[in-house]
Amino acid sequence: MLTFQTEKYNLFKNCIEKEQIFNKESLTRFKGSRPDGKIIILGDFNDNPTNKSLKLLTKKSGYCPLFKPLFNPMEKLFKNGVGSLAYRDRWFLFDQILLSEKFKTGKGLRFLKAAVHNPSFLKNPEGKYKGYPFRNQIKGNQLLGYSDHFPVYIILEKN
Repeated sequence: MLTFQTEKYNLFKNCIEKEQIFNKESLTRFKGSRPDGKIIILGDFNDNPTNKSLKLLTKKSGYCPLFKPLFNPMEKLFKNGVGSLAYRDRWFLFDQILLSEKFKTGKGLRFLKAAVHNPSFLKNPEGKYKGYPFRNQIKGNQLLGYSDHFPVYIILEKN
């Protein structure tokens, strides 16, 4: 298993892009050592699927010619207005799952679906932020809410 730290609270957008370039180089090295391996990267990327920093991982470029772009099923959801967090009445999809293309074809596990899990109990039930993710909060001696982001998931099929 190879893990990458993608959430560093960067102050500048180009820092996030530099971090994704590092991830791209690391993925290329990993794939070189395991050419048949399948890759799943997930987390809070602090960017939407359409931002440049994510495109560095999903598009081929001359910068790293051996890199095989990843598939981001969250992009289609985002373009359809789906989000995992909201800010000022605008939805964002920072929580993402990226997959190697081998999940679309090939043997073993195959990608079927990506989604945001947002049932009513995870939504703020009232007030200005009704429908937003129900954030953690303390009221007296009670802990209410869950998170400021809805969880995301994928469904894989074994073939």
